[in-house]
Amino acid sequence: MWSRRAFVLSAFGLTACGFQPLNSYRASADGDRATAALSAVSVNPIRDRNGQILRNALLDRLDPRGAAQYRLIVEVEESIGEGLLSRDSSATRRTLMVVARFNLTDMNGRTVLAGVERADSRYDVVRQVENAFADVAGEQAARRRVSDEVADRIVRRLGFAFARESL
Repeated sequence: MWSRRAFVLSAFGLTACGFQPLNSYRASADGDRATAALSAVSVNPIRDRNGQILRNALLDRLDPRGAAQYRLIVEVEESIGEGLLSRDSSATRRTLMVVARFNLTDMNGRTVLAGVERADSRYDVVRQVENAFADVAGEQAARRRVSDEVADRIVRRLGFAFARESL
């Protein structure tokens, strides 16, 4: 009984403080400023296959429509570190680390927002010839997880910037 009351009171408390999700729809003529601005961002092609994966993740989240008002330029650096070592000093776990430097410019080339986002993911290494596919699949899955995390962080920062100021 008390948990229901607490839930209802906390819900009223959140609405009273002005809490509103970033991607929510406001019942206004032009809709939410941040969501509209995010859909006006064009993502430049990113070098390499890993960059393509990140670009696709960004496009999925930004959902560009209509004429672009902003251009997002992203540079990606990736490294793989040895995590856990077995008794014979071979790696049994690796860490995939990605650093993405991004620059949001308007169509005149003026920098609106710049930043760096980092993410890492770990995966197991089997090290057996008959299971080499498992190593490749583990690395690809880690790369996808890292790309999704970096894309989420970049879009979140862009959304906060658009919601905070009229850029």
